[in-house]
Amino acid sequence: MRTATCAMLLGASLLAALAGAGLAEIPQGMIAIVEAKDIDGLALVEGAIDETWQESFAVDDAGYSIDRKALASLEGVDALLLIHHRSDVTAQGGILHKNWQEVLPIRGGAFEVEGVPELVLNYELLMSGDQLVLAGGGNQILCPEGERGPYHIWKVEKLRLVDREDVKIR
Repeated sequence: MRTATCAMLLGASLLAALAGAGLAEIPQGMIAIVEAKDIDGLALVEGAIDETWQESFAVDDAGYSIDRKALASLEGVDALLLIHHRSDVTAQGGILHKNWQEVLPIRGGAFEVEGVPELVLNYELLMSGDQLVLAGGGNQILCPEGERGPYHIWKVEKLRLVDREDVKIR
């Protein structure tokens, strides 16, 4: 409990320090990209592991490609939250990893994530000089059933500031 309180105070202090440093908005012609992983997993499985995939975006050296069904336009969007989801279910003596992607547009710098069980994580995208900063909820790992049962992971994996032209709607 003491560690969590110290971490929250440190985060609040960092946010206050950054706010006092004259934070600017995301530069014109740029877009912030936040990539995250969200897993509802099963730790102990015996048998075959199968997977299904449903893609909504792709990332490569040329930039980001977003499925039009996931996002119609970048108009008015300051940032994108790209989430890689996985949900594990038992199936025929093994496990099935259901994988899918989600694209959430962010208008302004603040957003919240409600996918973590019993938590709402609040984040804010900030510019400190030419550096993009993500302040707020952090990463979460929950193991409610013990070491061999179900678990949940929410992890912000990448934070980037890219040219808007590097994000294509397909």
